[in-house]
Amino acid sequence: MAWQALGLRQECARNGCSPQVMAFLTLVSIYVSRSNDRLFEDDTRDDLENDSDYDFIIVGAGSAGCVLANRLSETEDWRILLIEAGDEEPVAADVPALKMGSSSVDYGYVTEPEPEACGLTNNRCPYPRGKVMGGSSSINGMWYARGSRHDYDEWANLTGDPDWSYQAVLPYFKKSEDLRVEKVLKEHPEAHGSGGYQTVDYFPYEDDNSRLIFDAFRDMGLTEVEYTSGDDMVGVSKLLRTTIQGSRQSTNGAFIRPIRGRRKNLTILSNAKVTKIIIDPETNRAKGVIYRQRRRSGYAYANKEVILSAGSIDSPKLLMLSGIGPADILKESGVPQIHELPVGSNLQDHVNVMGFGMAMSSRLQLENFRNDLAYWLSTHEGPLSSTGVMDVVAHVQTPLESRPGVADMQVHVVGQLTQREDEPKSKANSNMPFAYYNRANMGVVLLKPQSRGSVKLSKTRPEASAPRISPNYFTDPDDKQHMIAGLRLMRGIFETETFKKAGLKLVNMQGCDQQLDRNEDEYYDCVIRRHSGTIYHPVGTCKMGRDDDETAVVDAKLKVRGLKALRVVDASVMPSIVRGNTNAPTIMIAERASDMIKLEWLSSRSQRNL
Repeated sequence: MAWQALGLRQECARNGCSPQVMAFLTLVSIYVSRSNDRLFEDDTRDDLENDSDYDFIIVGAGSAGCVLANRLSETEDWRILLIEAGDEEPVAADVPALKMGSSSVDYGYVTEPEPEACGLTNNRCPYPRGKVMGGSSSINGMWYARGSRHDYDEWANLTGDPDWSYQAVLPYFKKSEDLRVEKVLKEHPEAHGSGGYQTVDYFPYEDDNSRLIFDAFRDMGLTEVEYTSGDDMVGVSKLLRTTIQGSRQSTNGAFIRPIRGRRKNLTILSNAKVTKIIIDPETNRAKGVIYRQRRRSGYAYANKEVILSAGSIDSPKLLMLSGIGPADILKESGVPQIHELPVGSNLQDHVNVMGFGMAMSSRLQLENFRNDLAYWLSTHEGPLSSTGVMDVVAHVQTPLESRPGVADMQVHVVGQLTQREDEPKSKANSNMPFAYYNRANMGVVLLKPQSRGSVKLSKTRPEASAPRISPNYFTDPDDKQHMIAGLRLMRGIFETETFKKAGLKLVNMQGCDQQLDRNEDEYYDCVIRRHSGTIYHPVGTCKMGRDDDETAVVDAKLKVRGLKALRVVDASVMPSIVRGNTNAPTIMIAERASDMIKLEWLSSRSQRNL
């Protein structure tokens, strides 16, 4: 199946599109909709009818699953099956400037109506999740972040396992990392690694306005910091990215492509949706999985373990479809329960508020997309090798956070292409490449939300239907107070000399026409309710915790409590959200889980051989 920009095509069908936009769609469909991964002559199967017994079955080829498949297949006599519901990763995903959400490689989830957020979309937030090899690492913003050392020390406390502390997990961050910024490596050698599978670098192209944004943050008193070193996060930084030579590097690109077709003990099955985990009712052991591919059901069996790496939405969904979860939720969806666990609760997510807009023109024109695309295809350089003005991040402390070096807000600026840059009600072309913009919006992100949400099965056709996702943004009053404090603080950027010299002035966000100077509280309340939404970091729905923690789904070894041979390894196991983007922490979790699995099974084999 060729990749399609569904959201933009639907928008064009409803409202019409300019000749430039239609030309963009045509060029994308011709040149980057295919997948080069289809050329691999490896052990990829269209079906498994004659080859259905494996040692490990990994469900989901996303940020965790690709890492697991790589690391477990290092043991040559283990046979690994990696199952992915989505298609092969298209070339379009490699182009950093292209927006991959609302496309054919996105599940296209939306939330249940939110009481305090997402007013611009009828209180139902779009909730992108990758349905493709590489999972959400193939559609995300490529930010490389880890959060604060305090986040992992908190995990160690919540799980009772010191091996989840910052000092214990740091080697696993370094193990996967191939950092190519010499300055950062030289100044923070204890915090970073080189030579790993996952390349981390700056984009090769710097947008004209990114330095202006950087200087404005400096004018506000923020110092330049290295935000991934684990020490002082508070300050302004150039963004590190999961990019390699001007292209996105998803976990599929980092961990699967280098070994695909070379390790004969790894079988990859794409376009296959796992619908149920097979549990032996007598032993409570996971035996395998049932999947659907091309409207046919298939079975695969695991001699050692089934590992769920389907992400914070689909891992709890699959557990509940298999009868593992809260009795009341399963009953209302018509699923017989086999094991009681608080699956799907404890959903946490970073909520983002686009608080301020400004007219900020790029020198690039969409009319030049053809030349820019040809240049990127030839060189992997130029404006399409970056995400435009979104190249700088600030981590700040509001007066509500006083611990040294600990940020409670993340701030970024993103470009937007609208019909008129100075008109707040002008419709945006939300799916156009990041490189082209005539307006910029400032996003303020709450890093440590107290609100908790849930993921539940659909009440009708739970297997085929999207789950019910309820982040419950701002339902904890403290979250709104933190956000208001962050918005008040960041408004000051418009008073900096850098912004004044550039002539950048605040433009109210759409639908919030209150005069900010006169109705400050009303304006902030408006933008929080209307211009809030996810930045795609759901975690916690299969929480890990102590044995006596009734809210925990897995233990500190990521084993599903009360069942055998079943683990969850992805962002859903995080007991609390980290103060940063979640892709790198998810890779770290998979790196550590791989070692735990190897230690358990290889040591037991050695003992049997004694």
